[in-house]
Amino acid sequence: SVFDFHLMDKAKTMGIPVVDYAGAALRSLKTRRLKKLRGLVDRALVVFPFELAMYKEAGVDVEFVGHPLVDIVDCSMSRREAKAALGYDWTEALVALIPGDGGAEETRERLRVIVEGAAEAAAWSSRKVRLVIPDAEKYEENFLNDLIKAAPRKPKLVKGMRQTALRASDAAVIAAGTATVEAALSGTPMLIIQKTLGLSYFLSKFLSKFAGRDISYGLPNIILNRLLCPELVQKDVTTKNITIELGGLLESATKEETDHGLAEVRGALGEPGTIRRAAEAILRVVG
Repeated sequence: SVFDFHLMDKAKTMGIPVVDYAGAALRSLKTRRLKKLRGLVDRALVVFPFELAMYKEAGVDVEFVGHPLVDIVDCSMSRREAKAALGYDWTEALVALIPGDGGAEETRERLRVIVEGAAEAAAWSSRKVRLVIPDAEKYEENFLNDLIKAAPRKPKLVKGMRQTALRASDAAVIAAGTATVEAALSGTPMLIIQKTLGLSYFLSKFLSKFAGRDISYGLPNIILNRLLCPELVQKDVTTKNITIELGGLLESATKEETDHGLAEVRGALGEPGTIRRAAEAILRVVG
């Protein structure tokens, strides 16, 4: 933000060392903003491996320390144990539904289409599929009740427990964002959706065409620089398409390939101890 840059500039003029930690937030299309950091920060500490080249190209001294979620997401619980913690049998196929953050209207629309599509996929699947919505307390109660009442397969509402739900799930439908990193660390195959009501999508599409390349919205795909997890974007985020794509995940013949890809993502995010490495890097800068 403008305030951040002003604060960095003020600190530099006072001779105070400046470290930018996990500050990019996917600035892949904001190289001008990155170049502003040159001369303002003594070191940038990044959490995604693909950010290294971006910062170096902008002339910023940079170090990759790993993503803090590596230390936060608990994978010690087996999928069977996680299912039991949510009240499910290990033979049931669980699907987590996570519409992401944003404005209330955007989130409700994403959750509506996710629930409708996932419920249809569950009804058609040859497996005993169960749907779960973690962090249910974040959504308006009457809206949730009406949504569930109309669904052919009723999702279970759970307060909090997003990481447990992801660890328990055989598949997930997730809005693009940090939750996709949590799912990858949990080893959960996912369908990623990107649907906004504002200008951000159209701006990113314009800039990607200007750069002569397509872009991915799911962080696992960006990290691997290939399409591991299927994505649905804007007008393609429909009940029918979610039903088809999620059905493919539930019946997938490429599960081994997906598991290997998610393991690659986990490896690319760094070894445990990311926060300690960030602290040590800061100490080296401040002396």
